[in-house]
Amino acid sequence: GTSARDTPWSIMARMAAVVAVAALAALVDGAVATADCDPTYECEYTYTDLAKNVQYRFDFSSLCGQTDYVINDDVGHTYYSNICGQASQNCLPESWTNTYEYGVAVQTWGSTPTCDPANPGPCQNPQTKAKQCCTADCQVLGTGSPQWFLTDTTNPISGGVTAKYKGAAASESDPFWCDFNPATGAQYEREVHMVLVCDMSVSTVSVQRAVQNQTNDCRYAIYFNTQYACAGVGVGLSGGWWFTIILLIAIVVYLVLGAGIGYARSKTWGLPNRAFWADFADLVKDGVRFTASGCKRGSGGKSYEDIGAPPAGGAYQGGTSGGATGGADSFTDL
Repeated sequence: GTSARDTPWSIMARMAAVVAVAALAALVDGAVATADCDPTYECEYTYTDLAKNVQYRFDFSSLCGQTDYVINDDVGHTYYSNICGQASQNCLPESWTNTYEYGVAVQTWGSTPTCDPANPGPCQNPQTKAKQCCTADCQVLGTGSPQWFLTDTTNPISGGVTAKYKGAAASESDPFWCDFNPATGAQYEREVHMVLVCDMSVSTVSVQRAVQNQTNDCRYAIYFNTQYACAGVGVGLSGGWWFTIILLIAIVVYLVLGAGIGYARSKTWGLPNRAFWADFADLVKDGVRFTASGCKRGSGGKSYEDIGAPPAGGAYQGGTSGGATGGADSFTDL
């Protein structure tokens, strides 16, 4: 409420403060809602066909969602994923410790252990070591930025694009180990492929299915349909194209405006600055010839002579410009 000491100015000041706090809260809330969308992720891919000297560009940056894309596979696993960002679903299984808690894709199965938020445990926050509620059994399938490649190299326009993400090898406490690399003796890392299928009927993105490899269960694939997997969709114009467009617009404006001004003056239609454009080719040739000669006049024209040293005695001789006798005046250095 207000008091007797309140003035219109103090009331307005308090209202402004309330509005500012509300705006700041909204800004913070928006930042939290989109915190999983990392702008540093590599969400643009350009494929260059060297044989045809053609580039195909793809931009998936608009597909990062504020909520995870969720899909179940045929054997009871649930997948939480995000494109060009980190999934919000965390992974803290009760029975073992994983290398990562978060990633671009998380696979879960089974039930989530009951937990009292007021007395969480036995899982721990990997950073703070504080006790928190455990999740269902899970694996983080991939982290970091992707490696992009065409799904169908014979069809870059509509064959789709795949993003490959590497995860971590299973920890010592993880009962689900990956195959061993015979060259190093260490486990292979988990790996997830996000297969983006070209579908012009899907204006944003639609998650379709998820698969865990049956012969190598540390390999996963999640399939999405989107128009952005079709070459050129959602890709902005390059600087060269913008320059060309602006130049063409400027030429059209010059021709139309110049012809209109010419007609207003002479009542005839014609090319603006016709005399200049008639001589333009010759002017260009003269400029090229002058540059090729080292910026010197050719033998057919007059030459420029260097100004020499003053004559002996320090006097310069010069003719009068209008005298009847043509006599010479002398200028002596002081």
